[in-house]
Amino acid sequence: MKNLIILSFGFLFFFTSCDWILGDDPKFESTTFLIGCDGSDELQKGLYTYSLGGTPTFVTEYYPRHMNSLYADNNNGVLALNVENVPENTSGIAYMNTDDLSNVKFAPIPSAPEGYYYNVPRAIAPRILNDGKIAYRVTLETDNEFDDYHIGMLAIFDPKSDEVEISGDPSGFVLSQPEQGSDTEGGSMGGLFVVSLDGKYAYCKVYGYGTDFGIYHEDYNFIVKYSIGTSGSYERLAQ
Repeated sequence: MKNLIILSFGFLFFFTSCDWILGDDPKFESTTFLIGCDGSDELQKGLYTYSLGGTPTFVTEYYPRHMNSLYADNNNGVLALNVENVPENTSGIAYMNTDDLSNVKFAPIPSAPEGYYYNVPRAIAPRILNDGKIAYRVTLETDNEFDDYHIGMLAIFDPKSDEVEISGDPSGFVLSQPEQGSDTEGGSMGGLFVVSLDGKYAYCKVYGYGTDFGIYHEDYNFIVKYSIGTSGSYERLAQ
């Protein structure tokens, strides 16, 4: 049996194999489970709700990457997933209310300037703020297939207003640091991120980059604090 458990805000998410959920009851007192199923003769691949002594109830065909709850977040009655099976022309960041799990929606791909587009990295989990907003990583890229320009940033989507906040190009912050090298051209955001418990800040890594004979390289890295709601507000915490 392979499994990974998350317990938060009264919901127990248990991702495991279909054979197990069709067998003996698990030895837990909690009555509600959200289970990821890899597919079997009896069940299609997707997410199911399960109550002890009952049978699985299909919820949605969308499930987190690798059927792994590390790519999911649950807060304030909202569940968000970076899904494995991304529908065409969507961000791949699915969200739903925990009292209406089958009503799956997708956070938007932000609008980009002419000649550019936003890509949503597949390997980074979204985070849900206390006010229900959803934060996820995005990368601004160019339409020029021969240009490797890419700037990592955060998008913060408000489902109530359908508005998207972009954290902003970190190049200004990076180029103002004393570690700037002679060939440092700009800054970008990379890796994972976390949000503060009060939902006011996001903590992430930004780095300087440059090119040597056309080869992209990273110069130096910083851990920064981004003030949510104030685009471009990066504060250095550590290198």
